[in-house]
Amino acid sequence: MIDMHAHILPGVDDGARSFDEALQMLKDSCEQGTRYILLTPHGYLDGFEKNPKRIVESYKKLKKMAKEANLPVQLALGMEVYAGEDFVEHLDAKTFFYMNASKYMMVEVDFHVEPDYILWVIDEMIQRGICPILAHAERYKAIQNYPGLAYRLNRAGVAIQVNKGSLFGAFGQKAKQCAHLLLEHNLVQLIASDCHGSENRRPGLKKAWDYISKNYSSGYAEVLMKMNPERVWTNKRILIINPRNPK
Repeated sequence: MIDMHAHILPGVDDGARSFDEALQMLKDSCEQGTRYILLTPHGYLDGFEKNPKRIVESYKKLKKMAKEANLPVQLALGMEVYAGEDFVEHLDAKTFFYMNASKYMMVEVDFHVEPDYILWVIDEMIQRGICPILAHAERYKAIQNYPGLAYRLNRAGVAIQVNKGSLFGAFGQKAKQCAHLLLEHNLVQLIASDCHGSENRRPGLKKAWDYISKNYSSGYAEVLMKMNPERVWTNKRILIINPRNPK
């Protein structure tokens, strides 16, 4: 499996608090069958590391530690970019990390923004040749209240990512209901852990894989946690298969 959204880099955001915890998170991921992880620290969110050099230094150190520990996992660097008021300025300054140096960029917005704001963010990205991945889409009020927005985003080529925890109610009933509605209408392209620690919001995708395989299909699990993540990793077009409008 491939985890496309993980806060494992220590000391750069609200994820792992130390390299020891980060290494434990990698071990936990490997034990559950994850073999590739895209490290996605928060980008340009107040209170977190904004110096790209320090993020890269942390990434290189963690890669070295994983190799020395003989962990069967490959790491790559991305970012969960926060689209705030200065989003376009940073886009043009090219201060954000793309997903494994591909054309894909993972973006998040405030959970309470209106649909038009999300559409504006996506449009600014597409105009610049960026392929957007909307992080934890099921948690936004705009999509919970207007799920047809996800269909509109899919039709524009936007990849919808859902957190594994939302499948089981970790972020509340509305996020859970929205996640399942999106899944039922083929509006999800990626499921990821969005892990933040070794004790809370833990890494690993096995539970999500088993759940999707049992309640939807093993083929759907394959697309969400192997095929599409691999396409992002290798800079290929993701599969958006028969999306339907929930209206």
